[in-house]
Order: sequence, then C-alpha cells, then structure tokens
Amino acid sequence: MSGNWCRTRQPCQPDSRLVKKYQRVQGGSAVGWADFFGGQQPAAMTDKERELRDRAEAVVLRGLKAVDAVKEAGRALHTLKSRDLWRDTYDSWQQYVQERFGITSRRAHQLTEFSNFTDVVAEAIGTTGTAVSLTERALRPLADVQPEEVRDVVAEAVAASGGGEPTPAAIRAAVATRKKKKSTKVKVDKPRTFRVGGAKVTITPTMAAPAFRGFRESLVAALAKLEAEGGQQADAA
Repeated sequence: MSGNWCRTRQPCQPDSRLVKKYQRVQGGSAVGWADFFGGQQPAAMTDKERELRDRAEAVVLRGLKAVDAVKEAGRALHTLKSRDLWRDTYDSWQQYVQERFGITSRRAHQLTEFSNFTDVVAEAIGTTGTAVSLTERALRPLADVQPEEVRDVVAEAVAASGGGEPTPAAIRAAVATRKKKKSTKVKVDKPRTFRVGGAKVTITPTMAAPAFRGFRESLVAALAKLEAEGGQQADAA
C-alpha cells in the first residue's frame, strides 16, 4: 500500500521522505516508526478513517483530472478561434463563447494562455503538458510578458528553481525582473504627422530626450536646413 499508514497493526516502515528529513535533524542516524512517535507505534486506522481517506483520495484524483481538462479546454479554444470554426453559426467570437460555453471572450483568452504557458513550461523542463502541476493562478503572471519573451522568462524561472518545474515564486520574480528591465529603457516619442497645404510632414524621433529636443524644435531645425539648401541652389543657379 502507498502512503505512510498501515492497514494492519503490523509495524510498517516510515515514508522515505520523512526518514530523510528526520535523519537531517538527527545527524543521519537510522530511524523507525517508534522514533517518530516517541517510542510508540502509530494507532491502526479504523474503518471510518479508511473510508474517509478513500473519499479524500477520490476528490484529489478528480481535481487533478479537472486541471488537465482545463488545459485541454484551453487548447481546444485556441483551435476554435485560430481557425474561425465558429463562423458559420455565430456573428462574432465573443457571441460564440458566451452562448456556446457561457464564458466571456476574456475568460476564453485566459484559458488559452494557460494551456500555452503550460506547454512552454513542459518544453523547458523536458516533459509533457499534462505532467506540469502548476495552476492557472501560478502561471498567470506570464500574461504580463510579451509573447515572444515568455520562453525566456520561463527559462529564467526554471534555472532559479534548480532546473525542475519552476515555483510560482520563481515565475513571479522572473516576470518582475523583466518588467524592471523594460522600465529602465529610455522611451522614444512616437512619430507625429502634420498636414499642411497639399502635403503631410511627419517627424519621427530616432532618439530620446535630451538628444530629441521636441517636435517644434525639430521642425524649426528642418526648416532652417531647407532654407539653407534653397539658398545654395539659388547661388548655384
């Protein structure tokens, strides 16, 4: 039987993980059940306790299957949306998921992301998506990362977790680090276009301030160069 408890009153061996934990405390000495319980054997489980255990184990197994089902649902939603498999019966994706599944398009997107993030983690640690035990909540911080950076962030979290499945804390830390790096980057202003008689003038900043002195100053400088070029052409003529 698996687990720490015996079905009979016969002495049984303690769980190896508990032994290792106890041995670390005791300096590596051998240990049995009596050592764990102050010289006494644990009481045998009653029929009611075994029934309770069986019911609890069944709930756990159903819950684990439900998590896998959510991942599969996310993959299926991605297939439905990416191939427009709703188009012959509904006018929009939003209407489709609301009426067909009773969820919002935002929730559908979250489920799709969850399945995708799970697959990325599985790839990073060399396993399958169904073997990843991370919950949707644990992976949700990855939604704040650009899609092309998700794999790098997961790789950082895996490395911080010793090469195995990343911990939720490691994922949050990796995402926070990526956000911090982005916030330190100097932002360049977006281009602006001005319509004048018969033409459009667009100013596209290529550097951030203070190198870029503003749209007005750039326009004045451009006019000055234009006038200088006109004067040179007049002189040449």
